[in-house]
Amino acid sequence: MKRIIISILFILCLVVALPLTAFAESTNKLTYAVGASAPTVSANQEFTVLVEITENSGFIWGRADVKFDNSVLTFVGFNNDTSAFKTDREQAFTVAEADDGTIRVSLGEMSVIFGGPAHLFDATGHLISLTFKVKEGAPTGVTKITVDSNSANIRDTDRKSSFTINSASTDIIITNIGEHECMPSQPVEENRVEPTCTEKGSYDSVVKCIFCQVELSRTPTEIPALGHTESAPVKENEKTAEKCDLPSTYDEVVYCSVCNAEISRTEKEIPPVGHTNGTPVIENEKPASKCEEFATYDEVVYCTVCNTEISRTQKTGEALAHKPGSSVVENEKPGATCNDAGSYDEVTYCLACGKELSRETKSIPAKGHKKGNAKLENDIASTCTKAGSYDLVYYCVNCGEELQRDTTPRPLEAHTEGDAVFENTIEPTCTNVGSYDKVVYCKLCSAQVSVTTVTLEKLPHTPGEAVRKNETPATCTTDGAYDHIVDCSVCGANITRERKLIKATGHSPAASVTENLKEATCYTSGGYDTVVYCKNCNEKLSSESTVLPKLEHIQAPAVIENRREPVNCGQPGSYESVVYCTLCKDKLSSVVQYIPAPDHTPGPEATATTPQICTVCNAILTPAHGHTHSWSTVWSKNEVEHWNACTGCDEKQNVEAHHYSNVCDADCNICGATRTIKGHEYDNDCDEYCNKCNTKRVVVGHVYDNDCDTTCNTCFATRSITHKYDNSCDAACNVCGLTRTPGEHNYGEWVVVTEPTATNTGISERYCSICNAKDFKILPAKGEETTEEPPVTTEPVTPPDTTVEDTTAEDTTAEDTTAGDTTADDTTSTPPDNTTEPGDTTAEETPGPGSSDVVTDPITPSTTVEETDPQVIEDDRGCGSAVAAGIAIVAILGCAIIMKKRD
Repeated sequence: MKRIIISILFILCLVVALPLTAFAESTNKLTYAVGASAPTVSANQEFTVLVEITENSGFIWGRADVKFDNSVLTFVGFNNDTSAFKTDREQAFTVAEADDGTIRVSLGEMSVIFGGPAHLFDATGHLISLTFKVKEGAPTGVTKITVDSNSANIRDTDRKSSFTINSASTDIIITNIGEHECMPSQPVEENRVEPTCTEKGSYDSVVKCIFCQVELSRTPTEIPALGHTESAPVKENEKTAEKCDLPSTYDEVVYCSVCNAEISRTEKEIPPVGHTNGTPVIENEKPASKCEEFATYDEVVYCTVCNTEISRTQKTGEALAHKPGSSVVENEKPGATCNDAGSYDEVTYCLACGKELSRETKSIPAKGHKKGNAKLENDIASTCTKAGSYDLVYYCVNCGEELQRDTTPRPLEAHTEGDAVFENTIEPTCTNVGSYDKVVYCKLCSAQVSVTTVTLEKLPHTPGEAVRKNETPATCTTDGAYDHIVDCSVCGANITRERKLIKATGHSPAASVTENLKEATCYTSGGYDTVVYCKNCNEKLSSESTVLPKLEHIQAPAVIENRREPVNCGQPGSYESVVYCTLCKDKLSSVVQYIPAPDHTPGPEATATTPQICTVCNAILTPAHGHTHSWSTVWSKNEVEHWNACTGCDEKQNVEAHHYSNVCDADCNICGATRTIKGHEYDNDCDEYCNKCNTKRVVVGHVYDNDCDTTCNTCFATRSITHKYDNSCDAACNVCGLTRTPGEHNYGEWVVVTEPTATNTGISERYCSICNAKDFKILPAKGEETTEEPPVTTEPVTPPDTTVEDTTAEDTTAEDTTAGDTTADDTTSTPPDNTTEPGDTTAEETPGPGSSDVVTDPITPSTTVEETDPQVIEDDRGCGSAVAAGIAIVAILGCAIIMKKRD
């Protein structure tokens, strides 16, 4: 039982460890930053270095190394107020200084150090403040303070190291004032005056010594005037036109968004609003005087504002319509046979002018056949091998044409059984059962009536010699086993099988060996393991560890690295004197030494406008003396701007961009400078205003195909139109012919035009009150009788043999249920087609004319055998197999638990 519990706990540990292993595969990040309180210091001066963490993905313990040159600096102390790690757990914070100028800072939880649970440090911020002091007699130069970590010294929550470390450093300049050569710093700005839209700005570019802060050079620099910034145009002085066809005007003004000065003013025109079309009115109406003559009138449109006539169009009204009379029947032709249809013409004439208005040919439906009673034909009797049949035929009582023929088959006669015979005999063995078939044939046609298969039981097995199989040899710690097996000497089947035990042999120790040898380094200790294994199974029997102490650093001679020659007379060179360990190759110390820069090489003497500069580094040695500017009143210009130039130097004033009235203007409004432009741009030939400057031009106007055309042929502009129809029932536009689905007709009352007679049909009409459209219907003749054809009654026809046994069914084999016989499914034979055995399923009866005339023989009652779906049987077997397998598994587990308890 203990073994089972231990196994379950081991599996749970593996499941829990999987996500931790996946987490450990990710790469963590740790980034440092370093800053000094005084980047320039002198002998005996103290300063503080702040170490921060700017990027941290999380750790539970870590160590950072702060390296410095202990030949010029002395470590004074530290402040460990770590704002980056404010947690509710006790922290372990240690700081230790090494002899090689390294300060090791360790951070972690007390619980982690003593083996307790881990807490993740995942914040950023202040890590530690370190205080240093410059030693007496330290040389002038730059020394570096660096913070770094080894990835092996950082641990995450999985107690593993997978960190990407980004180190940081800062330069400390040490100077002894009075005994140094000035070194220029980067230029800084002083006395800055910001420019305005029209006035220039300026500043002084000053270079000082990085050690004593003595000013080495000062260069005045001008900042060009900013120029005006155009704001969005605004409208002023708007004037509205007094008439429909006159334009309105306004001023488009652009101001500077900074100083509000007016930059440009352009007079703009608003296109005339144009006349406003009123509702069309009708004038000069002339009605029609005869059939098919059209009425006329003028459709006039006036302006709703000034009442000016805008358009006058002569229109055609509705034509005087015919007055249809009653429809009359002409050219009547009746059908000749039962299947032939007749016809007649339905004609309408105008009552006013007598013109034929419509003629429609209509059909008279055929009378059709009249079905008589069924007649029996082609009656054929059945035998036990051949089925008979008979036909029921229907004829038309008027023309005698055959209308329908139904053929009905008769069932086969029953077979006459003979004596049973024995066939297909198979003798039994110890592996297979035997069998034979009991077969019955028909005496008349020799067809097989039934077959029954009888099964013979298998013979017993014959035991052979016992053999030894499946042997598992014994090892040092585990027992062996083999199977004791007896098989049948005839068929080889297994009769008995017994598992027998072989005892374990035990371990045999071999000579000890050395493993896991790790050489000692300057930072880490080494060691090795002494291990003893078993000679037979190679299992580890014992292991003893030996520790090798770590080595001490051995300094190599100093080497020169990162040598930079002086760039010019303004920037000195430098190099680093570095000492490495001969064993681990780590850098033990590094001192920066400077190479003095050469003297300046003066250029020509300074003038009123030109300073004296160094010909090597371009540094200003003597500034220009200056002079009084004399500004020209003539504008100087280029492609983008104009200005007033000084006649005695190259200075400029009043520098500003060219001014144009609009984007299409080619000449500057101030200096007259010309530019190349593409000209006005319009959307199309109908567009009146330029897209760039809004200048108006005279255009012809839109061009349409007709009054109903919605798209201009020139610019494709669209408009809304109204089609012209005679009335709400009119389907086609009078202008463009566009068709539509008209509204519903408004018909009046039905009026009888032609009265029906005893033999002829009549006609009734009605007219639409809107468009005078005609609708009519046919009135039936008064003498016709509307009778439906009576249903066809089929008289019962009795076949010659009124008592018939229905034995026509699908071929099936009934099982022989005689006591003592067993029927095998796979050996059942099928009787020939068209044969029926006693006891077979009764097929669905096929009645003759009149279902009551077919009677089942009472001597042979019909039996219904319910068939079983073989797929259902297989499913039942599958469920049984699943249940049996489940019971077997439960039994095996129970046996295993009992055996464990016995152990």
